[in-house]
Amino acid sequence: MIDKIRDFFKHNLIFKLISLAVAFFIWLLVVNISNPEVTETVTAKLKVLYADEFEEAGKTYSIDTENVRISYKVRSDYRRQISPESFDVYVDLRDYSITGAVPIYVEPSSRISDMISDITISPMVAHVDTEDMVETSFAAEAKLVGTPAAGKVAGPVTLSSNEITLYGPSSDISNISRVEFDVNIEAAEAEVSGTAVPVFYDAEGNIIELSTDVLIRNEITYTAQIYSTKEVYVSALVTGTPAVGYILNSINITPNSMEVYGTDEALSGITSITIPEHMIDISEATRNVTVSLNVSELLPEGVTVAGGGDVTVVAVITQDRRTESSTTAPDVEAEPSAEVSDAEIHSSAETDSEGTASGHPQEGHAQEASDAADAASDTDAADIEEINDAAGNENVSETHNIIRSHETDPA
Repeated sequence: MIDKIRDFFKHNLIFKLISLAVAFFIWLLVVNISNPEVTETVTAKLKVLYADEFEEAGKTYSIDTENVRISYKVRSDYRRQISPESFDVYVDLRDYSITGAVPIYVEPSSRISDMISDITISPMVAHVDTEDMVETSFAAEAKLVGTPAAGKVAGPVTLSSNEITLYGPSSDISNISRVEFDVNIEAAEAEVSGTAVPVFYDAEGNIIELSTDVLIRNEITYTAQIYSTKEVYVSALVTGTPAVGYILNSINITPNSMEVYGTDEALSGITSITIPEHMIDISEATRNVTVSLNVSELLPEGVTVAGGGDVTVVAVITQDRRTESSTTAPDVEAEPSAEVSDAEIHSSAETDSEGTASGHPQEGHAQEASDAADAASDTDAADIEEINDAAGNENVSETHNIIRSHETDPA
């Protein structure tokens, strides 16, 4: 048996070697035709390792590369078994240098390491930019958004903190000029509260979006008061007496009504606003006296005027018609006319059915003469009738004036 085997290798050895080589070639040909080696490419997401070391140093970073293209050779039978998740692609920030360039590493999983070859990646290097992290506080400002329910008005907004503290990249923080918190009071009928969401503005008033690296250190909540409203009328008192020969004809107030708001309890204690007499002095006046003032300081605690509270008061000063008639009557020895003294003027207004101010725009009360000497005199009677007609024709547009005077007998 051994001799036969020995004879097999000794006889026709060359032909047998040639046959073996041909068989191997045919096997390679069959393999490459039926299961060829091909080049494939996948794109994998780049991971960042040891980023916490930058954060501990008070810095943040940005990388110019997010995805890496990986090329490799693989037999066609295995190509379906390979995906981007089959590779671990990363940069190690411990490799960071002053140039900012860090190498990109790629490692195939153990499952496919025997299936592929000739791995190449693009790009091979990533560039890292760093900047300092800063912490800055900004004033917190509330901004009302919307309109409360009918008959209601928004009161003050209270924030849980007057400042908001931000921590983030200096490039983001430096763009912020102010921070506002939108408080939605649309159709609100009672107090509104919640967690405030900040809105960031640049120096030009544009809304800016910050990167996800910016952190809000303190959460801020808000409480917005919603108050009831009430319409009240404005009246005025005056002090002093006009010059001789002049009288206070009327007091006009613009506007003669104000909308105020507050809690229901506070509003129940106010029916009108009266301007005290020391604010309007008509002493020795020969022309109209105009005073502009703000009635906010005249309101009781807990009540606020809507719209600012500015009013204009005009004390209308006119000549005394009685003096004119006594100096122009022919051939009659007129009795000296009485002078108005210690006048107390009260201005009031009423409301029509539609809620608008109306202050009895009808005739004011005429001056009443008393204890006049020679009351039966025809001339005196004519003077008195002329005085009443003149006073009755004065039209007080917005206020109703009551003038009380005492005349003295010159005799």
